[in-house]
Amino acid sequence: MSFWRNLFEMIFGRSELAPPISRPVPDSPPPPPPTGQTDPSPTPPPVAPEPTPVPPPAPEPASPAPTSSDGQTVAQRVRDLIQLGVVDAAVPDAAVNTFVTALERITRLSLSDVLNSLDKIELRRLPAADDASLTVSQLQAALGIMGFFPGGEVDGICGYRTEAAIRLFQEHVRTMDDVAGMLPDGLYGPKTHEHLVRYMAAGRRMDWQQVPGEYDLWIDFLRSTQANYIASPDRVTQAVNAFTAQTDTRKPADWVTDGAGQIHLIGVRRTEFDGKFDDIFVLLIDGMVFKFQGSTEPGSTTDSRGRPYLVPGQHIYNFGWHQKKYRALRPLHLGGDDGVLIIRAGSNQRLDPEDLDRGLEANSSINIHWAGKGMKFDVSTWSAGCQVITGTVYLNPAGQMIRCDSFVGKNNGDAMNLRSKTRGAYTLLADLITALSGGIGTQHVNYTMVTEADLVAAPEIASRLQAARSELIAAL
Repeated sequence: MSFWRNLFEMIFGRSELAPPISRPVPDSPPPPPPTGQTDPSPTPPPVAPEPTPVPPPAPEPASPAPTSSDGQTVAQRVRDLIQLGVVDAAVPDAAVNTFVTALERITRLSLSDVLNSLDKIELRRLPAADDASLTVSQLQAALGIMGFFPGGEVDGICGYRTEAAIRLFQEHVRTMDDVAGMLPDGLYGPKTHEHLVRYMAAGRRMDWQQVPGEYDLWIDFLRSTQANYIASPDRVTQAVNAFTAQTDTRKPADWVTDGAGQIHLIGVRRTEFDGKFDDIFVLLIDGMVFKFQGSTEPGSTTDSRGRPYLVPGQHIYNFGWHQKKYRALRPLHLGGDDGVLIIRAGSNQRLDPEDLDRGLEANSSINIHWAGKGMKFDVSTWSAGCQVITGTVYLNPAGQMIRCDSFVGKNNGDAMNLRSKTRGAYTLLADLITALSGGIGTQHVNYTMVTEADLVAAPEIASRLQAARSELIAAL
């Protein structure tokens, strides 16, 4: 019996890995913007071992390393680095082609049109496995058992969902175990492997901890806000209700406010429009609450009609690409390419009551994406109406402020080309949605953008948000 089957039997009481899960969703998100065109999905060719992207430096193995019964270090068991795009040797070409076709259908972009960067998947096979080597399928099974890859398909293909699960595990080790030097880069090598074996041997599961009752508090806030929008609609909400075309903006009566089986992102727009990254985004996922910092207001536009402001309310988002560069959230396009509803600001580029006189319009390019490192810069060209999230810090479900300074890139050039840089806190948000959506049962994100005025009826929520904003802004 191989080393890996022995290990699974010892820890989980069985020698065989769980059979592959048959799911319509591939190991890749459908997140988390702005392109609205549907690209054709050509039939992909069989996967070839070449070309192989420039190999990143292998993670430095930790010391001392655990040993197996034959005296080999566990680190030596990872013969080949597992990263985005690698495929087990035993996976049939037909299965890989099905994976690519499904990925392109979900993200609405042909892989050939994605810009070359570390985010572009380049499929290539691992050498045939021997008894000592770890396969992608075995890694997927282990991550699934530990809760980092729930509902994910054990298919032997390291796609975006598997990569997200690897990074979630690395971030969990970095922050919950306080392991300095653990870089959440999605590269599964010796150092990450040692921690995985440690978790498995101890029966550890994903556990970000949680402030008791906070998740339910936010779900209650969504429901009470929906009730207020229905009972006392302001001019914007009245205009949303009167809009006849099908869009990705829901009328208040159609909001989704369930907790179980749903992913919610709440953006809170400040009354003061100052062009700073001082809005708070709250992710509600799998009973957990994460908080991020960014902006719900546009910093600029090239459109002579004025800056586009997303209307308050609930909107449906899905996984896709931002400017064909990296994964982000984009409107689902229920009504074709109509997108979500916006209001154009007037000549002063600020949103005033009279701007509503020009009516609402649907826009397919209002996405949710990264806003760089953040720091104390103006929103500026980071947002032309998109909802943007910075990368320096976030608050975890336990309410702890987590810094990403050491590895967050300053801009897209850093994050797209340097293995030592990621998009920091934004990457975590994208990974949580990407990796955990398989276990939740939905590919969609309910994005509810509210204003500070909506917090008047929810003083506890208002207090928590103010505390979160103060902490996050001070950290920059």
